Amino acid sequence: MKRAQTAWGIYANERTWIDTRPGIAPARLAMISFYFPFSVRWELKDGRQFLLENIDVRTIMREHFRDPKNDLVLSWQREGRPKFHTGDAYPALVYEIKDDVVRLKWLLAVNRTPVDQRILPSGAAARWDVVQEEYLVREIPGKPLQGIDFEQDWEQRPGINRGR
Repeated sequence: MKRAQTAWGIYANERTWIDTRPGIAPARLAMISFYFPFSVRWELKDGRQFLLENIDVRTIMREHFRDPKNDLVLSWQREGRPKFHTGDAYPALVYEIKDDVVRLKWLLAVNRTPVDQRILPSGAAARWDVVQEEYLVREIPGKPLQGIDFEQDWEQRPGINRGR
């Protein structure tokens, strides 16, 4: 990938594009319990450009969790203990760009260090054994496009401020 940008969409008629680096990026904001639509545009090293606008995360997740086998089982649930001790992490909804698709997935950081060994007697954190697990939610093909101006980082879209 040569370049990628994301725009979070709580306002339908404007968006600000933010550069995204290769790897994974958050697909929800600040651990908020509801999902925002977002848009992604990117260019591959071979010059092909793609755009996905207004990815409807709420609908995608509603469909995903209709199937009981897609329930996320967190560390505390696996271990049959009270939830969220020091060192437990919330799952993160993330996305990554792979060639011409956006992959929406859950990323779980699983702390395999027993709860009673996470904090040393001195009060400092012990060295934790944390692994990441990924659960694919959906692959969404990008729409081929040419002429994306990646330097234009703010767009006012049709319909904004009507009636003023």
